[in-house]
Amino acid sequence: MTIVYSSIVIQLFVYFIVAVSLNFVIGYAKSLSIHQAALFGIGAFTYAVIAGNGWSADLVVCGLAGAVIAGLLSVVLAFGAMRIAGDYFIVASFAFQIFAVNALYNWPSVSGADNGKYGLPLPSILGFDLASAWSFIVVFGIVAAVTLAFAVWLRRSPYGRLLTAMGDSPSALQTAGFGILRLKVGVFGISGAFAGLAGVLFASYVGAIDTTTFGIDLAILLVAMVIIGGTGSAVGSLLGAALIAFAPPLISNLPLSSTSAAAVQQLIFAGLLIVVVAALPRGLVQLGNRPAQLLRRSARQVRR
Repeated sequence: MTIVYSSIVIQLFVYFIVAVSLNFVIGYAKSLSIHQAALFGIGAFTYAVIAGNGWSADLVVCGLAGAVIAGLLSVVLAFGAMRIAGDYFIVASFAFQIFAVNALYNWPSVSGADNGKYGLPLPSILGFDLASAWSFIVVFGIVAAVTLAFAVWLRRSPYGRLLTAMGDSPSALQTAGFGILRLKVGVFGISGAFAGLAGVLFASYVGAIDTTTFGIDLAILLVAMVIIGGTGSAVGSLLGAALIAFAPPLISNLPLSSTSAAAVQQLIFAGLLIVVVAALPRGLVQLGNRPAQLLRRSARQVRR
């Protein structure tokens, strides 16, 4: 596997974890959030501070720290979301995204300001150094697989069904005696924790980060990734992550300047977003559901 392809696979795993984390909020809580890039960045700078200061480069230590910090901040936002909803929450999450990135930028001991954080040490896990592309692929792949298993389990669990009901009809759930606050705080905390974990993985692999990476462009791209792939679906998150990971390298092979390639990429994502919203409300994952539905109908007809 060449360096280019290994890098794409590693990015796929990281983007998948972020997409799943955002899908917890969009797919379950039915809250369109534009702050996930900030939580992703907070996780990345958590690794930069802990590993850059020589305290620890162990992914277990840094991952737990990044998940806890980002999860707690997401919980704070959840309490705010209880008082506002709909378009007002979108504006609030947008404001949090801008505030968090600017706060990091103006905290140079954490972010490095204009210079960013460069030359971060290679990570390790339980005493083993991750010194090759294959080691990153194996470790990140295991984390992505655990994330997928957790997302599937959560959706099928009683708690996941309550989250789905909360997104569909919160008033009916309240009438039945279930607390909306506990459910929303829980799902926001889980979402933030996974976003922070993904940020730690991203920073440990790239080894150089700055605040511009986690700006509003990435925030919108993450939302597009989830909507295009399919809200409320772990497989949809994988499809969206694959699109983001593989599209830029493929476009870069076209005879275009860097500016033109970026414009083509934005046009492709915008076009896909329009098509999906208009024709596939549940995202690209809906294309796979239709053949399965036809097979089930055929099987029922055969039994009759």
